[in-house]
Amino acid sequence: MIVDVDVGNTRVKWRVSHDSGVNIHGVHKTFDDAAREIGVQGVPTRIRLSSVGNASVTRGVETAAAHWGCIVQKAQTTKNAGGITCGYEQPESMGVDRWLALIAAWQQYQGACVVVDAGSAVTIDVLDSVGQHHGGYIVPGVMMMRNSLLGGTAKILLSEGFRREVTPGVSTQEAVDHGALLMLRSFVEAVHEELLCSEANAKIFVTGGDGESLLPLKDREAVYCKDLVLDGLAVVFP
Repeated sequence: MIVDVDVGNTRVKWRVSHDSGVNIHGVHKTFDDAAREIGVQGVPTRIRLSSVGNASVTRGVETAAAHWGCIVQKAQTTKNAGGITCGYEQPESMGVDRWLALIAAWQQYQGACVVVDAGSAVTIDVLDSVGQHHGGYIVPGVMMMRNSLLGGTAKILLSEGFRREVTPGVSTQEAVDHGALLMLRSFVEAVHEELLCSEANAKIFVTGGDGESLLPLKDREAVYCKDLVLDGLAVVFP
């Protein structure tokens, strides 16, 4: 039994795999909560870990692994892996979740693509048709943009719900929500259009908690992959 874990800035995403395939998956705020559900499935033989979040959460994974008596394989960004080459001069400074998502997208498509991970922040990375990473962008996510308006403009009071549309808003809440989402969609499409100038068959791969909100970007070119980072772990640690 293998457990894949993606520790992000605001949540822990995980899944349990057996020889027959993925058995169960979930999302929690801490790994302690996840460990209770994982333990019901049995005792893991190993944990494959991606972590860009709080160090204490990572330690929680290591503590659970010691309790289960299994190994932890912690992914790191390297210059080359899974058929692609990192564009960073210092690969270790690039978030490993971005790197794993790129690896997984390349394994699926083997071609030029824009890889978008839409979480609390949105990362957008560019990969060409020979697997060369050309760098990327990091911008605030939908909720981060929304909250910046709350903090900077006292008269804007927004409810907890989020309207996932891009039509012109007919209320202040709609104007904020729709505007933030439209900005992100437009940004991703602009990056994709630039890549299409040199790579005619470039696709868009989208993952992350807000990933589905960015669709439809372009119906034919965009693909939503729920577990792109976890899929990357399976490539790096087969």
